[in-house]
Amino acid sequence: MSRLNRIQNAIKQLEGGRFQKLCDMYLYRKYNWENIMSLGSMEGTDKTTKGVPDTYYYDGNLNKYILVMFGTRKDSTQKLESDIREAIEKSHLDKKEIKEIICCHTSSNIKVETDKKFRALAYPIELTLIGIDSL
Repeated sequence: MSRLNRIQNAIKQLEGGRFQKLCDMYLYRKYNWENIMSLGSMEGTDKTTKGVPDTYYYDGNLNKYILVMFGTRKDSTQKLESDIREAIEKSHLDKKEIKEIICCHTSSNIKVETDKKFRALAYPIELTLIGIDSL
């Protein structure tokens, strides 16, 4: 088994809280965010909590929010669609206040037509899907 396959398998084995922490660190480093709020993680543990979005970042330069949702379910298509809807509806923000929705998931097989459907659902908000291949 190649090193990449071992890493992907290890990521798929992570429980929800550990997956969220991995993704939070990935986003923190990739985007050089100064401060992120992890609503979906219980402090000092690997447990998840209820919260929408799971994590958010406020971009003071744009005066807009970046909402982050995480999912480890095998049926990622339904989870991603649900996450996009919930991020918009349950954040209680106007769409104009949301710069981007980022969905981190453990799938590597999102079809082009599904990707297009998700982007239409989020429009006019920018949508970034980060799958296991990117992580």
